[in-house]
Amino acid sequence: MLVESLKDVSFDLNAYEKYLEVWLRGIRSEIGFWRRTMEMKIPDKRGWTLSDRPCDIEIERFLEPLEKTMCIDIGSGPFVISGDKTDKTKLHFTAVDPLAYCYKALRKKYKYTAGIAPEYCMVERLTEKFGKETFDIVHMKNALDHAFNPVLGIMQMMSICKKGGKIILRHTKREAEKENYRGFHQWNLDSENDDFIIYRRDDKYNVSKMFCEYANIIVEAHTPEYYLTVVLTKERDVEIDAVLQNTLQKILDEKIFERLLEYAFLEAYSIKENVISIINRIPVLGPIAQKIYRICGG
Repeated sequence: MLVESLKDVSFDLNAYEKYLEVWLRGIRSEIGFWRRTMEMKIPDKRGWTLSDRPCDIEIERFLEPLEKTMCIDIGSGPFVISGDKTDKTKLHFTAVDPLAYCYKALRKKYKYTAGIAPEYCMVERLTEKFGKETFDIVHMKNALDHAFNPVLGIMQMMSICKKGGKIILRHTKREAEKENYRGFHQWNLDSENDDFIIYRRDDKYNVSKMFCEYANIIVEAHTPEYYLTVVLTKERDVEIDAVLQNTLQKILDEKIFERLLEYAFLEAYSIKENVISIINRIPVLGPIAQKIYRICGG
């Protein structure tokens, strides 16, 4: 179904809950990707971990000559790919990612101490964490296709952006189709007749039409053509339904807690089975060891 107005947006809670399951199952592969990346020292080769780096040119070209510029990188991964050095302004960078706690552990394991480390936050909950009109630049690269609902994500980005500020979205086109809708890749971002569109199998949103009352939107063509940059310059606030937001957050919290308990149960069960297996392989321990294990809560 094609949606071209925010008034026509409806959030299917069953579909939202179903996608949460897909997203949670995709965490392992995402962590695995970054573990392999760090093992191969790719962050070092690309300069992501240097503490004194110039601002990414694709961000710097949108900076205004302000005394101070607040910038947030959403869905940053374990490293912000941009530095904060620029002659245009004093740039203050914040980074957020839903897997920030995992990335913190990986950074510690592989001894990455430099670079901007992300804080925990999901794009659907930005206002809850940062409040309204906090940032001059809201940047997101190759992460909106991971969102539970990218329209809600854009609404949240609009909310934390100051009037006159810019939301910069830089993404590979049609990523979900290329990945066959596996793991985090559940949405396609593309351009159509110079409009910014987001779609998957049963849903299609014309973002340019939906947000035209709230922002000036520029869709930039690229060479190679598989890449897309969209810039929304905020003109007025977008109202987010508080009841809907609370409902979505409740589902999110319940699903995450459910998965946490599932992992805890599997871990505890696995530990128990492993201990019993070890005891059974050492006959000399015999019934005494098993009795001790039961007394200790096994």
